[in-house]
Amino acid sequence: MSQNKTVNPVVLLENVRLSFPNLFEPKAGDEPGSKPKYGATFLLHKVKNQKTIKALEAAVETVKKTADVLKGKKIAKAPIRDGAEKDQLDGYTSEVMFISARNHNRVGVVNRKCVTVTAQDNKEVPYAGCFVNATVECYGYTHPKSGAGITWSLRNVQFVGDGDPFGAKNTPPENDFKPLDDDEGGVV
Repeated sequence: MSQNKTVNPVVLLENVRLSFPNLFEPKAGDEPGSKPKYGATFLLHKVKNQKTIKALEAAVETVKKTADVLKGKKIAKAPIRDGAEKDQLDGYTSEVMFISARNHNRVGVVNRKCVTVTAQDNKEVPYAGCFVNATVECYGYTHPKSGAGITWSLRNVQFVGDGDPFGAKNTPPENDFKPLDDDEGGVV
């Protein structure tokens, strides 16, 4: 994959929802032989995050005009997408836009006071569904299989506050089981 060597626009995402975070352990993509990356997806409310969405759109336009690797090439996939595309997932609705950002290098993760946090910390560890600030860098690329595109490199993430965790809809155990008497069940 060839990447643009010019200075790429950086956008600050403020108070957005975090989805599919791989902030502490890198994860390989679905493509065979892909290298593990750190990353996350960020959900931006179309009204509340309107200013940030405009900044993302401006960054994309800048890269379209200035990235040598994109000259004369058609962009394969939109770098800013509508949440309705994935409305079967928690948090993804027609009211949000989303971007995915990845990085081969470990990203900085801090709490509200800008103190570094780790996966072992009990408080203020970013999780799917919480609110964060993040910085992302927009760049153009060409890939031998997928062609030309524009995407986001994740730089840093700051935990802002709690939100309803995504994927936390387990049924309480008492809904699935009944109490057993001491003489019921056991090993057969």
